[in-house]
Amino acid sequence: PSSPCFTLHPALPASGIIAKALMNPPGGWYKQLILEEEHNHTREAAKGSEGWVDTVLIYAKMYLNKNWVRSVLALFCWIFVGVLYGTQSNQRMSSVTAIYFAISSVATGG
Repeated sequence: PSSPCFTLHPALPASGIIAKALMNPPGGWYKQLILEEEHNHTREAAKGSEGWVDTVLIYAKMYLNKNWVRSVLALFCWIFVGVLYGTQSNQRMSSVTAIYFAISSVATGG
């Protein structure tokens, strides 16, 4: 007879299947495969381009489709506009104060 310590609860295998289904939604591996092939195609196009400007534009187009890149660009644009506003408007802030103003306005939003 088996010891009660080593028996598995009947719901454990089912919970593993549910957890796996939640972590890997339907079509997840397929979408990942398509994305990898698109990136490979883009890399091949960058290798076949004649100049370095074309290569930079191809890689920029590839990375601008990622959400984290868009978020970082939006953050830098917000800070840049805040610094311009602080230094060039009637506020007449110093550069350091304008950077502090821009970053603190991002931090207090919401």
